[in-house]
Amino acid sequence: MKTFYFAISLAINFLAFNQPGNAQNSVAAIPVIVTVKAELLPGNKIMFSWTMLARVSAAAFVVEKSGDGNNWQSVDHIQPYNEGGIPFTYSTTDLVPGKGNNYYRLRIVDVNGNSTISLAKNIFISTAPKMNIYPNPARSQVNVSLGQRPDSEWTVTLLNNIGQAVTSRKLSNKVSICTIGLDGVPGGYYFIRIDRQGASSGGGLVIN
Repeated sequence: MKTFYFAISLAINFLAFNQPGNAQNSVAAIPVIVTVKAELLPGNKIMFSWTMLARVSAAAFVVEKSGDGNNWQSVDHIQPYNEGGIPFTYSTTDLVPGKGNNYYRLRIVDVNGNSTISLAKNIFISTAPKMNIYPNPARSQVNVSLGQRPDSEWTVTLLNNIGQAVTSRKLSNKVSICTIGLDGVPGGYYFIRIDRQGASSGGGLVIN
């Protein structure tokens, strides 16, 4: 499954925000390495996932969400795996993300109640129509139009109903319409995604 360039998997050091009761908070870098991803799925669902590349003493993983990057709320709790080797991969899916910015971050809580918080990842879901897909249903080809000339390069990706990329095209800011040939593509339900300037939009497509 393709990861957006604005939410690319990164190896990062977490910052430890120690919060033991009323003690004064402190910040320190700890050698916990993790890859974090946020991905837009068909139907405008968002999957947030992380892979632990080192074993940690964690009581729980808490996924937090924010619309502005400042005010956070917990949206999922996941218990760590206690057996097996590394790496460990975890994921959660937001079935009803909001329009605009959707920030996600991971909080690791240890057995003493101390927290370790990741950097945030953002998926932007457009609040305005930015694409037109026609014909739909389609048979031999489909056109994807932005309606106006874009101010940056843009990418069109055709995804099947399980989120796999069937084809992808990168276009310059000199064109506003992309035509995708569908010869050899089986009939069924698909999803077309547009990525540009850190934002994404999408729509469904039926191929006969």
